[in-house]
Amino acid sequence: MITRRSFSTTLALGPIVSRLGLAAKKLTLHVGHTGLTWIPLGPPVGPPPSIAPMVDPQYVEAAITDIASLGFHGIELFGNQIEAMEAHGGVGALLDKHKLPLVSAYCSTNLSDAEKRSDAIAKTLGWAKLVKKYNGKIVVVGPNGVKRDGYDFKAHKDAIVTTLNEVGKADALARHVNGLGPRALEGHLRACCAANAWVRAMCRSRPFTNGSQLLEIADATWRALPREAWLEAFAAHPRIGETKASPQRETRWSANEQGTARRSSSQTLSSVAIANAQYEEKFGWVFLINATGKTGADILHVMRARMHNTPQAELSVAAEELRQIMNLRLFKLIGG
Repeated sequence: MITRRSFSTTLALGPIVSRLGLAAKKLTLHVGHTGLTWIPLGPPVGPPPSIAPMVDPQYVEAAITDIASLGFHGIELFGNQIEAMEAHGGVGALLDKHKLPLVSAYCSTNLSDAEKRSDAIAKTLGWAKLVKKYNGKIVVVGPNGVKRDGYDFKAHKDAIVTTLNEVGKADALARHVNGLGPRALEGHLRACCAANAWVRAMCRSRPFTNGSQLLEIADATWRALPREAWLEAFAAHPRIGETKASPQRETRWSANEQGTARRSSSQTLSSVAIANAQYEEKFGWVFLINATGKTGADILHVMRARMHNTPQAELSVAAEELRQIMNLRLFKLIGG
């Protein structure tokens, strides 16, 4: 393994070895540069700009122009910079004009919040598609910022590792789904979302080009469903703290998703059961929440807060929770 110390030692010994006639073949390095240097950082001076510096086209253009003129062999941009440039014709013309290849993109991804995992993965995969579009080869998955002094990395390790794994598994998911027979595909999809209209639409959408496209279509199809289809999917889920008669795979998934909550005290679980009944009496459907990593107390707090929603507002909230569960379960098709 090369450390900073051993790397420095190697550089220092290089001229000596060469003079002694012991050097091997010539080493050629192609050095690139990051576009981060061209983004104004630090506290703002004066009123905030109309366009956030991170996605302002002027800084992208300046970075590409200057890095090429300085003789560097490639550039790394940020995923959201490349995305923002799509509205201005894309970065391709600038890269071609200055004969500067895009090597990579730094993509800030929320690794620590399980609730935001599916959206974070979809956004990162979208950036990866843009990197590929402009002939880049590498996506750097950068973690979201946290307050290091008080952050418990050990407590969030599982969430971070799971998100990284699922980013890597997305295209494998598309290949897996594309390779299933019609009956197997329908069964797999129904385990993720029990709305018949969603299952049929996803079956018709095959083959999927990649994991990003699969997730985009899954989300768009779910959001476009009528109220009756949402309620059909809601009904397939057990109450928090309970088990519903369903195929073994869905029962196992549900138990894993509620694992943290089910380890709560009997008093907390009793309070959740009472709140479940009150919720169903008001809204007419089972309370849904992406329960992964949440304690019974966490869920009880959210449930009581959502009791103040109107039925229409709560329907949208519940649908969003199920969308998150659906995306998590899609990844379980190849790993759980």
